[in-house]
Parts: sequence; C-alpha cells; structure tokens
Amino acid sequence: MQPNQMWTLSTGKVVEKQLFEYGLTQGDEHLCHSFIMDPRDQSYVQDGVFTEEELQEMATFHLSDTGSLPIRLKNYLKKFDVDTVQKFRAVLYAPQPWQNDFNPATSFEFDWIHQTFLHFARLWENTGPKREYRNSWDSNRDWKFIRDIFDNLPFAGFIM
Repeated sequence: MQPNQMWTLSTGKVVEKQLFEYGLTQGDEHLCHSFIMDPRDQSYVQDGVFTEEELQEMATFHLSDTGSLPIRLKNYLKKFDVDTVQKFRAVLYAPQPWQNDFNPATSFEFDWIHQTFLHFARLWENTGPKREYRNSWDSNRDWKFIRDIFDNLPFAGFIM
C-alpha cells in the first residue's frame, strides 16, 4: 500500500502499519490480518497498539448516517427470532409475500436473507465434531453470504 493511501491519525500513528505489526504478533486469526479495524476491540489498547483516544478517533472518523432498515425487511428478520433450528427452518419454508412475482429490484434483500439463512441453518445443524479443513474451504463456506450480497450490483466483484 502506498503511504499516501494510509490513514495517519492525529497522533502521527499510521493505522495500516500498526495493524501490520500487530498482525505479526498474533498466532491466531485476527481482523488485523485483513486490515480490518474494529475500534471496539480492547486488545489494541491492552497490547499497546493504540490508545483509547486513537480508538475513539477511528470510531468517529467520517461517521455517516446509514439510514434505517425498511420496516418490511425488519419485520421479516424478526420472524427468525427463534430458539431452535426446526423453528428457524419453519420460518424459512413458510411462503412469503415477496416471493410472489419475485422482482430482484424490490426483493433482492429478502431473497439474500432467505438464501443466507438457509446456509446458516445447515451450519447450525452441523455443529457437531469439527474436522480440520483448509482455509479455502472455510472461506468458501463461511463467506459465501458476503460474496452474494453484491450480486445485484453491476460493478461489484469479489476475489477469493
């Protein structure tokens, strides 16, 4: 990454450099390995990577109003507030109004939630003894829903 593309905090610390250095000290997977910064992660303060003030600066940098979730979508999501996978699947397989005369322009988000939750139901049911898998297998399985959310954008691409 070019230095002019890196984020320099008011203290002079360069976020990407700090994340890179911190990543070298982490034996397990951590968000910093993907240059993802979660300013709520207190391990950065505990390990001396960033101060509380620096985390606050990152947390409030260029905040934008993301709007609110449309009420129809919120109501659909609320249906999945259940405590068993059987109830979860019952909601998944119940006919939904958005499925009638499906239109990707108006129902893409509903369909994405539906497809993602089908995937999660299978994962929920198969949480028994874990097998060792290659990272690429985990990535394809666990991150499929992230790739799919961009399907309705003509310019989006995803590289694995």
